[in-house]
Amino acid sequence: MYETFLYNILYGVIKLTINLGNKIINGSFENGFNSWVPVNGVLNASAKTGSLSATLVNGASAPSVNQAVDVEPGAGYYVSVSLKRNGAGISPITVISVNYLDSNINFLGTGLQLVIQEGHFTNEDWSVFEGTTTSVPLTASFAQLSVTFLPSSSASNIVVDDVILMDATLINGVTGPTGATGDTGATGATGDTGATGPGSTLAFTNIAGSTAVDLGSGEVTVASVTTGVTAGDNIKVDYALGYEADFSGPWGVTAEFSLYRDDTQISTRTLEQSGSEAETADFPIADTYVDTAPGTTTSTYDLRVSTTGGTNINSASAINRNLNTILFTT
Repeated sequence: MYETFLYNILYGVIKLTINLGNKIINGSFENGFNSWVPVNGVLNASAKTGSLSATLVNGASAPSVNQAVDVEPGAGYYVSVSLKRNGAGISPITVISVNYLDSNINFLGTGLQLVIQEGHFTNEDWSVFEGTTTSVPLTASFAQLSVTFLPSSSASNIVVDDVILMDATLINGVTGPTGATGDTGATGATGDTGATGPGSTLAFTNIAGSTAVDLGSGEVTVASVTTGVTAGDNIKVDYALGYEADFSGPWGVTAEFSLYRDDTQISTRTLEQSGSEAETADFPIADTYVDTAPGTTTSTYDLRVSTTGGTNINSASAINRNLNTILFTT
């Protein structure tokens, strides 16, 4: 009984520490998608904790949930995400990533990438995936946490809950002094050489400045990356940019951000905003998509922006465009 009492106290302290230290807002989706940017996501009453979770729904384009948070340069962060399979089909390749951005939404690098292989979930039990990021770059202001998966005709849905991103020292504690070096043990036998594992290749472009995407100008290509691919390779595509519009009075605007592979549209996001007075408004836009190469070739990934509707809009532009691909060879 005394041991149970101590356990309950310790559990309560740990839970309070996580709740206070978690930089993710609404990490358990108890307030729906508040503070999240969902793509092909729906709320689910089957939760790991609380009463709600988020289901990433298999379909024509990659589903995802994304959230950008402030981070401290030089810090490392502990990440934890609870996932489970939902519905019929094979659990798909699922990616949990943390990307660093500066104050102008320029991509600075990837701090963490956890890849859950196809078929990992054999039932609908919850699994927790954890990791620690690399140190935040000194010029970074934000970290974008994203959970996404590769859709296919045979893929199941994936349910997300209890998303945590917090200072790693709150979990691990401050590193203590190094202990005395122990005696060197006997050298063991050399094992057989293992098979060569899959590799990855990064391609990116960071474009400062702005390009016009005014109402009526149609789709404008604002960033492009070219990479060689082999049929069946998985390509993770991340982009970030600012969308800026100038308004002469009470306003509304609709814009689309579309990702293309060799002139084939593979993903799109829509921005709809309004305001009550003349102003210049800025909107940070970021997304992640996982593509599968349909053939062996050199592919170009384009980010295209179009302003499709607006009221009292003088001009619109895409600023500080960043696009990167990470190729995972099979």
